[in-house]
Amino acid sequence: MASRIASRAKADTFLNDLTDFLDDPLTDPDDVQRLRDYILARPAREKIIQDYVTDIEIRLDIAKDIERGCKNSRIPEEHLTVALWSFLLIAPLDAIKSLRDELLTPVQQSGFKDLTAGIYWIANTIPGVLKLFLAKPLSKEDNRVFKGLKRKRGKESVGSNINRNDRAREIARQRDSVCVVTGAPAPEICHIFPFSAKHCLKDTDIILHSLKTMYEAATLKKYKDLLATKDKEIIDTPQNMICLAPLLHTWWSQGKIGFEPVERLENGIRLRFWWLNPTGKQPDQEKAILHTDPRPLFRQFALPRSQYVSNFNTGRLVHTGTIITITADEKENIPNWDIFSLQWDLIRMCALSGAAGWPTIIEDDSDEDNDEEDRFPIDLVLRPKQVRANSPTKETKQMKQTKRTTLERSDQRLENIPRFGLS
Repeated sequence: MASRIASRAKADTFLNDLTDFLDDPLTDPDDVQRLRDYILARPAREKIIQDYVTDIEIRLDIAKDIERGCKNSRIPEEHLTVALWSFLLIAPLDAIKSLRDELLTPVQQSGFKDLTAGIYWIANTIPGVLKLFLAKPLSKEDNRVFKGLKRKRGKESVGSNINRNDRAREIARQRDSVCVVTGAPAPEICHIFPFSAKHCLKDTDIILHSLKTMYEAATLKKYKDLLATKDKEIIDTPQNMICLAPLLHTWWSQGKIGFEPVERLENGIRLRFWWLNPTGKQPDQEKAILHTDPRPLFRQFALPRSQYVSNFNTGRLVHTGTIITITADEKENIPNWDIFSLQWDLIRMCALSGAAGWPTIIEDDSDEDNDEEDRFPIDLVLRPKQVRANSPTKETKQMKQTKRTTLERSDQRLENIPRFGLS
């Protein structure tokens, strides 16, 4: 009864305000029509009752087990990073369950535990993947991790003079015509996966390959074909483009918004729009508690509604859950489902880890350090056969051979880990 009275009071207040609005001599007929459009608008929207991280309770329990496994395996705490935390919150459940089960499996005492390579792999390669996705320059550490890269750290990679496909951009512009989120005219043509990935496909292939702990082989191959394989990649085609208002384009690159693919259509794709609340984490923050619940952080650092954008035609705020439908006359001009799926995983990891905060300036090369002996040599784990012959070391030949054998065994074991794809 009380709620009904309160609702009636709100209605009376609104009607009084509406009467004042209509009686105001400064109210223009266009103002009245705009208000009518607002009231009558029925945006395609779903009510979202959960955060953009799914199965949080299950994931946090698994993260606790992984922390225990890391402690038992004597993995240094500095390798339990924010990047690893974001991975555990976003990767397919089967992938992190496999990581936990292998990590907790008893092993012989004859040296280094094989699967600890998986932890080092994830913690040290995910930052490079997110930088590739955000078109950020690689760091000195990234270049040590990913052997064989042609790009110079902090600079655009070779092949940066590749011309953009103006024809493809025009097709995308005609297909969408306006911002797909707000309906605003004069949108920007945006790549779902950044155009910079096309500059050197070999580099893109090397970096994407590190996601083999996250996706099953067939899924990863599909991503690499679409984004890193000559004569197959579709980076600069309408399948990798959508139209967005300039501000939304910027916020997308900052990990503030994301697009979840929800339905394949015969002539298009249907997406769910998300505002991605940040966590306040910094990407260069090394140590992290892996079972940290992100939900209190979402509330603490929630994006203010004053930052929300409105629909250009109705004035209604664009909320999380807004449904976006993109269609095309030709199948080859439909935005690609798989690229949007990869985007959805990576953009959420960017939001969780604060990856957009990485600098875009060129690093100073003058302060080369030699601290590689002070930490686990991740480059050995990733590519044990490409170790530099002149690497500084004080180890004996027997110690060198023991480490080499152990690391090669770790890499071989890692190759046999089951890979898991998108659900």
